[in-house]
Parts: sequence; structure tokens; C-alpha cells
Amino acid sequence: MNTPIKTIFFFFVGKCNAKCTYCITGNGTQSGGIVDLEKFKETIQTLFEKNIADQNTLFYLFNWGEPFLHPKFNEIISFLSQKNIKYYLSSNFSIIPKNISKDSFKSCQGIIISMPGFSQSSYDKIHQFKFNKILENINSILNFIPSEKLQVSYHLYQFNITEIKQTQEYFKNI
Repeated sequence: MNTPIKTIFFFFVGKCNAKCTYCITGNGTQSGGIVDLEKFKETIQTLFEKNIADQNTLFYLFNWGEPFLHPKFNEIISFLSQKNIKYYLSSNFSIIPKNISKDSFKSCQGIIISMPGFSQSSYDKIHQFKFNKILENINSILNFIPSEKLQVSYHLYQFNITEIKQTQEYFKNI
């Protein structure tokens, strides 16, 4: 290839802990593995060596899985930040990996927060997580990444339309 790719989706976790009935990883009909840390590094380095990726390439590290579930999550994002490789994450924020550091997020371009609403009732219907824990985790990630790098992917359903304004206000305030 003569021209590096601008955007690469590289999902390194093929499973999710949400219970979304419409999703193949959430409803249990499909589950993938977890990419080995060394294999991840080797693949990224090969993409750069073969001019498939360059410093302008943006890596989206999600697709049908929850990246925070990777047992070596910190090592993966630290590797990318040390190499100054730009990346994006998406998470349901049900968990936050332990021992993460601000330096690990230095090349992170943003994090998309996947939300099925803005109440415990909405979370009971889709993700089946404790809503207060989600808010707690969102607030804790602000220690590592500026709020302007957070984006919300609000899943719109008939039952959560009335929660949109509350969601907007919450994120405006943080």
C-alpha cells in the first residue's frame, strides 16, 4: 500500500458484560476471545512497518466487545501512548480497569460512553447494570481524561425518550 489507512477498527476483546438482547455479544449468541498483548503489539508494529498505518491513523479499539474487560488493558493503552498512536475507545462504563494512569491516556482521542438511558429503569431493560455505578465510573475516568474527550452514544428507545434532557444536563455539568 502506498497510502496509510486513516481509520482502523481493532477490537481486542470479543466479549461484553452487558446483557443487550439485540446484540450478538450481549445476548450470548456469539463471543470472541481476547487478543494476547504481545500479538496486539506485534500486529500494530506490522501495520506501521508495512505502511498500512502511520502517525495520522486513528485506531478505534472497539466493536462488539467491552475493551475494559481485557486483563492487560493498561498495558495496551500504555503501549499505544508510548508510541504516540492515536486511539478511540467505547465503553459501557460498567467497570474501570484497575491501576490505569493518566499517561496511558495521553494519545487517547476520546471515549464514547454507551448508554441505554439515564435511569436505573432503563439500565434494567437493556444493559442490566447498576446505574449509580455507571455514573461513579464516568466521574472516576475524569481523573485520567478531560471531559471534552467524552462522547455519549445514547441508545434511543421509546422508554427512554424522556431521559434525554436529564442526560444532556448531566454531561453539560461535567
